[in-house]
Amino acid sequence: MVLSLQGGQMRALILLAFMLFPYSVQAQSLPIADPQMITALESLVPELPEWNCAELEDESALASIRRHLPMVAMECRHESSSISLLIGFDPDYASTTCTRLRRDFSRQPDRTTSGKGGFEISGVWVSERTGQTFLACSADQIFVLAKLEGAQSSVSGDKTAFDLFQKALLARDTSKVQDLASESKKRLDEVFSMLDAETLELDRLLARPDDWVITNSLLAQIEMLEQDPSFSLPALMRLAGYPTAGHTLSRGKCRIQMSLSASPEAMHDAALTFAKPRIIDGVIGSFWRNRKTERLHGKEALDGSRYQMVVDKAVVLRIDATGDCSRDDRVATSFYDAVKSEDLSRFRRD
Repeated sequence: MVLSLQGGQMRALILLAFMLFPYSVQAQSLPIADPQMITALESLVPELPEWNCAELEDESALASIRRHLPMVAMECRHESSSISLLIGFDPDYASTTCTRLRRDFSRQPDRTTSGKGGFEISGVWVSERTGQTFLACSADQIFVLAKLEGAQSSVSGDKTAFDLFQKALLARDTSKVQDLASESKKRLDEVFSMLDAETLELDRLLARPDDWVITNSLLAQIEMLEQDPSFSLPALMRLAGYPTAGHTLSRGKCRIQMSLSASPEAMHDAALTFAKPRIIDGVIGSFWRNRKTERLHGKEALDGSRYQMVVDKAVVLRIDATGDCSRDDRVATSFYDAVKSEDLSRFRRD
C-alpha cells in the first residue's frame, strides 16, 4: 500500500529523522476528518424523487478508521433498485483515477462527450460505466464508486434507474468540496505521515541477523510501487492496512516469514481467527497451544515453528518457519522472544 502523499519524499524525510534522532514511536490519535468536508461530500449524493439514501453501517474492521476519512458511504434505494455509493475526497487516488479515465477516453474511436466505451464526460466530471458499476472523479480530488446491488440488478428497469442516478450525480456541483480541500488535504497528509513513522518503527523491530538473507521486504515493495506514477490506493485501504511491516529471512533451506501489523484490518482478522475472545490459555490441540495472558493472545505451534499472536493488545505478530530448519533449532522462537520483549503497547490507539 502507498503511504506517502508526495512520492518518496515524505518517507525519505521520516527515514532521515530516524537515522539522526532514533526514538520509539508512540502511537498518537489520528486527525479527525473535517466535519464541513463530510457535509460537502454528502451534498454530492443525488436527490431524486422516490430515492432514499442512508448511511451504510460500518463494518467492525472499518469503524475505527471511517472518522479519519473525508468520505461518505451510502445505500440508496428506489423500488427494487439498491445502489452502494462511496464518495470521497482523496487527492492521491482521485488524481490517478482521473488521469487514467481521461487517457482511456482519449483512446476511444470517434470520441464524443458521452456514451463511448462506457465513458462519460460531464462538466467537471469524468466517469466510466462497466456493467453494474461506475467509477467517477472530479478535479483530481474527488472520487465516486457506485454499484447496482441485488438479485434484481439484471432487470432493465433497475438499469434505467441506475442510468438516471449516474447522470444526476454527474450534474452535482463540487465547488463546496473544492473550497474545503486545503484543510482536508492537510489532515490527510498528517495521517499518512504518522502511519509512515509507525511503519518504519515496526520494520525496525523485525529480526535482521547478519548471517541470514532478507527477501520480500514489504517496505521495499512499497517504495517500488511509489515510483510508479500510475499506482495509488484509496485512503480507505491505506488506513485499513497500515502500519504493517514484514520480510522473509533465508539461510540454506530454512525460511522464516515474519510480519508485524498494528492495522485495523490485521487486528480484526486476528479476532476472527486465532485470537478469538473466548480462547482459554494453555489449551493444547494437535499442533497449536492457546495463549491468553495479560500481554499475549493467540496461538503458538507446539514445535516452536509458528506463532500467531496479538501482543500488548496492539500489534499482530506472525512468524512462520518452513523448509529444513534443523540446524537452526528454535530459531523462530528466538525471533518471537526478541519481538515480545519490546513494549508494543505504544502502537495502541485510543
